[in-house]
Amino acid sequence: MNTEYDQKISELKKVIDESNRIMEESKQEFLNKSVPFLKDFFMSFAEKVAKADYENTNSLGDTNRLDDFKNQIRDLQSESENMIDKLVDTESVWYGWRKGNHHENGYHDLGSEIELAMAKAMWRIEVVLKRFNYMSPQKGMGSIPSLPSIPPEMDQSLKRFDEAKTDLQRAAEEIPRIQIEIQKKKASDLWDQ
Repeated sequence: MNTEYDQKISELKKVIDESNRIMEESKQEFLNKSVPFLKDFFMSFAEKVAKADYENTNSLGDTNRLDDFKNQIRDLQSESENMIDKLVDTESVWYGWRKGNHHENGYHDLGSEIELAMAKAMWRIEVVLKRFNYMSPQKGMGSIPSLPSIPPEMDQSLKRFDEAKTDLQRAAEEIPRIQIEIQKKKASDLWDQ
């Protein structure tokens, strides 16, 4: 009888190992795609803002400051990997659920954590937009477009991570239940002797 329980525990430990592998692989897939996404975002977002606020762009062009604006956007692009490392590739974003970091709804929502971290990285552009008068108290958000959603291929990586996390959690919860069953069986066998 114990070998049946031992076999179940062994199978569950394999599920945990495989889930951990898939989670790490999915996380790396996401992170590898997030740096190019962020780099593209900075330039395309700046371009949309500059074309929408044509008066400010024309003024910058007349004073030869438009090149400074573009250079600062390129600087943001070059910092993309560092931003991802600091804001997105963190233990609390990916593994906060292990530490009991939960939202009001009672669970750690990886999608929300990632959205928030990516938004923080994307909004680093705000400093540059303000510096070049694309954002100001008078203009408010003016012609600033909304932040884009993460692309479907990045979202797929998150879904794979979440599915593996669910499998891991189920297996991890089942092992103590089986261990209790082993102890109950042992106590019953001892009594029956």
